[in-house]
Amino acid sequence: MKNLTPLFYLTWLLFVSGSLMAEQTQFSKFGYPENSILYGPKAGNTFFFKQVEGQDFQDGKIHLEIIASQVINKEISTITFLIGDHPIYSSFLKDLGDTIKIDLPVIQEQLQSGFIKLEIRSNLFLNHEVCRNIDEPALWLKVTERSFFEESIA
Repeated sequence: MKNLTPLFYLTWLLFVSGSLMAEQTQFSKFGYPENSILYGPKAGNTFFFKQVEGQDFQDGKIHLEIIASQVINKEISTITFLIGDHPIYSSFLKDLGDTIKIDLPVIQEQLQSGFIKLEIRSNLFLNHEVCRNIDEPALWLKVTERSFFEESIA
């Protein structure tokens, strides 16, 4: 009987670790380009991730890797992430490094009509100018192909 206890724990551990696995889906699998480039001083984009039957967005996350133009003044430029129209995270670019890497948690309440809505908003500056050119091609953010949606697999 004593030999069954380690076998039981080993089986339980394998079952639990298998239930904690996650599946990563690149943005391109949702129909978006591998690299999404956002232009201008108010660069932004909205992404929708459709929940298909059998997917569980509960306890999921959105992993973003974003590269910013090298000429952006990161001291005063900001970026904000919203999920389901609710702000999740805002920061100055200077606090996020050269490649912005961020994981945004997804909760069931953010699911709208079978979709998760992710919005990226920014306020980008070249310098401390008062009057900005709205058609400035040097102001851009690139959401890279290393960005993905991750769902827990039960």
